[in-house]
Amino acid sequence: MRPRLETESHRSWSTEEVEQRRALSYWIDTVCDRFLALEIDSTVRDRFRARLEQAELGSATINSLDADAQRVRRTQANLARSHEQVFIVLQLRQGVVRFRQLGQEAIVRAGESVFIDGAQPYELESVQMTRALALRMPEPWLKHWIPHPERFPARLFSGGGWNSALNAALANIDVDACDTLALPRDAVAENIASLLALAMGRQATTEITLVDELVSTLRSRLEEAELSPDRKS
Repeated sequence: MRPRLETESHRSWSTEEVEQRRALSYWIDTVCDRFLALEIDSTVRDRFRARLEQAELGSATINSLDADAQRVRRTQANLARSHEQVFIVLQLRQGVVRFRQLGQEAIVRAGESVFIDGAQPYELESVQMTRALALRMPEPWLKHWIPHPERFPARLFSGGGWNSALNAALANIDVDACDTLALPRDAVAENIASLLALAMGRQATTEITLVDELVSTLRSRLEEAELSPDRKS
């Protein structure tokens, strides 16, 4: 697929570039190819519109996503096709979304952010047009600041304190403005990762416990029908 605009610093794809009857399938292909392997459906298939803009921010990737009402799922089948473990902080700039992951649920409103574990299934649903910024972060890089990011599925960042500082920093990130940042892109990404750790609190940097290991193991094996307390391994 060919984006309408692609330079070293800025890439974009839009459903305006294809026939309306192909808009949703084009969007699914684009998101899976350029962002994350996902299942997507919409209640407005016949008039669906969406746009993805993307730029590199050091080791992280900025994704600006505008889309009509949609239901997004990260399934086990999607995970089986993925080769890179990533985490995402998604800031909503317009609309409302309902996000669910590993038994946790968050209602995200404009100006708020939610943390997503890309290595686990999740669901995201919006009933109206939304605008969002998604900062996609590779696991090895993020673990320099947050040793165990998998502890925080569906963590909502709202209100004051460091949550407010994180959301304010994300609100100032824009694909079009990356070339005019006062600091190198990797420095900006590192500052956001630091704010993310501060917003998560001391639990983000403490050592993992036996309970954490047990919870992590159970989460990773929930799909196993034969899993039981009597099984040895």
